[in-house]
Amino acid sequence: MPGSPPRPPPLGWWPGRAAVRSSGAVRVRRKPCDHRRPAHAVFLPMRRTIRWEGACVPLWASAMLRERRGRVYAGPIGIAPDTAWLTPDPLDPLEVLARVGGRPELQAQSLFVGTVRADADVREVLVLDYEAYAGMAEREMEAICDEAAERFGAVCAMAHRTGPVAVGEPSVAAAVAARTDVVALDACEWMVDSLKVRVPVWKLQRFADGGIEWWEGA
Repeated sequence: MPGSPPRPPPLGWWPGRAAVRSSGAVRVRRKPCDHRRPAHAVFLPMRRTIRWEGACVPLWASAMLRERRGRVYAGPIGIAPDTAWLTPDPLDPLEVLARVGGRPELQAQSLFVGTVRADADVREVLVLDYEAYAGMAEREMEAICDEAAERFGAVCAMAHRTGPVAVGEPSVAAAVAARTDVVALDACEWMVDSLKVRVPVWKLQRFADGGIEWWEGA
């Protein structure tokens, strides 16, 4: 109709259902997000706002929720108490998961647990000895949790062992609570990938043949 303000475009695509898992990533089939289109938008000269699911946020903020693969992540942004920590004691993954619980509006939870494997390059591993630059490592882990919360609209937490860790024992755990399973899995995968390249953690592999080998990264 002449003189009417232009209608805002739909905000991308929303994940449909999970398909085949490949290379550690979740591939999804996507469909138009008719039920996610904004109910009302106000156009201003310098700022645009959008009313979505009862919350009014700037349009640029909703655009930031887009992920490069075309998914839209929207929902509450939260930070779990004591989001990230190092511990020399045995790691309990359920404790990490409990840090993101207690949010009834976030019905999907994802937990990643990394354990020490028994072999590396066909050599039998006896134990991994983890060392970390404690202050910097915990700050970087907290930053990863904060970034994941902003990026995916989720609540996140992670923990990492230090000192000797026997084969089969957990060395790292990351937990996410989100609105959907796809978002929770994506956020958890992103956190673990970021942990490997950003957190100053080193591991000394001790082999059954008496050899040792240093590795950088979790």
